[in-house]
Amino acid sequence: MIKYLASLALLMTVLPSAFGQHINTDAIRKFWQVVDTLEKDRPLDDSLWNAFYHLPGNEDYMRKNRDPHQVPEFRKYLEWFFRPSLKDSLQVLEATPPVASDDIPDNLMYIKAHEQELRSYSTLVISPSYLRECTRLAKKYIPKNKVLPIPKNLTIYIMAMTFDGATQDSSMYFGLARVFEYDRFRKGSLAAHELHHEMRMDRKIGRKLPPADSAVFSVIDDINSEGSADLIDKMLLLENPGKIFRGANTVHRLMDPAARTIAQLDSCFRVNATAVGHYATGGEFDKIMHYSSGHLPGLFMADIIERNGLKDQLTRHDDDPFQFFYLYNEAARKDPGKPPMFTGAAMDYLRRLDKESL
Repeated sequence: MIKYLASLALLMTVLPSAFGQHINTDAIRKFWQVVDTLEKDRPLDDSLWNAFYHLPGNEDYMRKNRDPHQVPEFRKYLEWFFRPSLKDSLQVLEATPPVASDDIPDNLMYIKAHEQELRSYSTLVISPSYLRECTRLAKKYIPKNKVLPIPKNLTIYIMAMTFDGATQDSSMYFGLARVFEYDRFRKGSLAAHELHHEMRMDRKIGRKLPPADSAVFSVIDDINSEGSADLIDKMLLLENPGKIFRGANTVHRLMDPAARTIAQLDSCFRVNATAVGHYATGGEFDKIMHYSSGHLPGLFMADIIERNGLKDQLTRHDDDPFQFFYLYNEAARKDPGKPPMFTGAAMDYLRRLDKESL
């Protein structure tokens, strides 16, 4: 294995173009250079920090996804975890109650605990065979005749800033530690989720819809998009409770409020069905879904669909957000746990909107 990794690293150095235009590993390579410096108990001076942080895989990700105050926090924690003379500072961190939404110290703690494995994985995860595996997995959840090619301008960044995966415009950002952790359960699952968004064909609206209808179409499309992709990676959290790092936080955030969120969506659908003046806007829908982009209640709904034997039907109709809701209600109707269902009035509205949006 060591010989193989060394050969692969050499090949990357000599023939970087062989890996296509998709993967940018500057951020993770520089990260290990920073760690090497810190582990020699040298300070993280401004010159080294700027050379590391201002790489697109780091700075662009943080600017698009995180609050500005988290940047100096990351720098502080980076020294605490990897400089031997500052290890006592970790006691302050350990004595502070953890914030579930702040994955930065957890991410660095994970990297520190799995450092040697992650150094090797940094090489494997950027190989062309790995990207092919991620692509193959994503295609399993998309109708065979409706797979879009990966955009040629897509850039995949591997970084160590957070325990996250995100997509914005023509960029993807993968936290190395999160990729490694999820790959223990299904190889390529995190990247496959994000690639699913790129390769999945959306149903197009055939005519201009009134604002109330347009808001509903947008929200059900978001829920379908994330719920369908969650079958690839986040379903692993439900299948392996307590076994995936930080998984309990995600399950708590996305599953616990799902029943209430479905009830609120149902109410808004019925309001928008007969909207004359006020209607539920896109902003109101975002608030109802806790700004989750559709993961809430998408994961919950996808779980009910899969548990009741309708996953293959969902995959066949992956481009159609209305089918996601039809299949959910069908699955919920026969689920022994009696999950909440959308009312007849709400479903009648979706069926009407389904026809009118063609």
